[in-house]
Amino acid sequence: MDNGVDLSQVETPQQSDEEIIKDLAALKPLEYDRIRAEKAKEMKVQLKTLDAQVTAYRESKQEAKRLPFDEVEPYHEPIDPARLLDEISATIRQFIVLDTEQANTAALWVALSWFINVLEISPLAIINAPEKSCGKTLFLTVLGRMAYRPLKASNASPSALFRAVDLWKPTILIDEADTFFKDNAELHGMVNAGYSRDGFVLRSEAIGDSYEPKAFTVFSA
Repeated sequence: MDNGVDLSQVETPQQSDEEIIKDLAALKPLEYDRIRAEKAKEMKVQLKTLDAQVTAYRESKQEAKRLPFDEVEPYHEPIDPARLLDEISATIRQFIVLDTEQANTAALWVALSWFINVLEISPLAIINAPEKSCGKTLFLTVLGRMAYRPLKASNASPSALFRAVDLWKPTILIDEADTFFKDNAELHGMVNAGYSRDGFVLRSEAIGDSYEPKAFTVFSA
């Protein structure tokens, strides 16, 4: 008696359009050229549409290589939010001495940074301590390792910062803020306005031989 499986009757999982585009973009030019017509037919799209999608994906990957932070791929399975927050809080307490409530609050702020594109308000996370060398910089570093698009701002000019926020929506990490903020009214204004999605700064931009006003959003974590 033959108990074998008829492979012709087994359905293989079908790739999504996004997965096909990703695979095609990874091919060398000659390899892609040989199968592009066949793939366009399978996907029921015009060749020019497929070419445009593959090109856009390749450009996005090249842009990601130039970013000052790593782009993290979403986890491939659903996650338990409560368990994840507990793990973030526990990770913070591995490196920093603080109360459980403080660690939980920091974990919520880390999670907040990943939802910045759908929030209206982004509370500031202010790290302080009664004495020097209490671990404030280490705490900031730990949060930065888990936050969305972490960008250290200690050596950045205000104009570079608000352009970075407008372009990338990063999580701004400012170490030694008391020193960095000193006599820097422009940065004060940016941070004070950055808690709200309506926050912006207005600057003049060179357009040809003249200047025009441009509003830069400064809303970020």
